[in-house]
Amino acid sequence: VLSAFLEGLWTYPALSQPGDIVLEEIKKLSCFNLPSYSFEPAHRRPVQINVDTTMASLYWKDDAAILFVANLSPKDTTATLKVDLAAKGWPIRRQAKLLTPAGDLLVSIRALSQDGFQLRLPGLSSAVVECRPGTFGGWTR
Repeated sequence: VLSAFLEGLWTYPALSQPGDIVLEEIKKLSCFNLPSYSFEPAHRRPVQINVDTTMASLYWKDDAAILFVANLSPKDTTATLKVDLAAKGWPIRRQAKLLTPAGDLLVSIRALSQDGFQLRLPGLSSAVVECRPGTFGGWTR
């Protein structure tokens, strides 16, 4: 299921039951208008990750980006993710706010592509990281 979502191959089960793993993954992305985003599947490596068993697909547009990140290993992991949003048309000097499961992070687009950020994922799980451009109060790295 996680591999299919990484590639953008959504399925919708005709009959589902509470706790259905496909529906749980759909819920994570259901608040976004995904047809308004461009998409790059995980096999193209739009997000550089230092852990072989963690992969990510990228949805982006001018004013938002979404990373769908999955740990395909049964073991918990902490991965460093780097994404080059400047290559997708975002100004390199722009700041961005990352909304991660662990909390929000302020980062420059340059730092996001050069240094990245860390994300902890339990085994065989996924997470959505939202990136919003703009200038925010607080610190930026």
